[in-house]
Amino acid sequence: MLQNIMSKLKGDRWIWIIVIILSGWSLLAVYSSVGTLAYKEGKGTEMYLLKHFSIIAVGFIPHVSFP
Repeated sequence: MLQNIMSKLKGDRWIWIIVIILSGWSLLAVYSSVGTLAYKEGKGTEMYLLKHFSIIAVGFIPHVSFP
């Protein structure tokens, strides 16, 4: 599965691995840091996590080659 994803990405393989790791790390940072904000606004932390994930996903779209 990882080979299939990596074959569709343009550019250097190691840079993409680092970008994916840092993106995952940023998702964890957002999820762990919005607890107080979500409590004050009466919303769930999952909303912020989903919003951050969608921003990351939209950022990846231009760099993937579709057949």
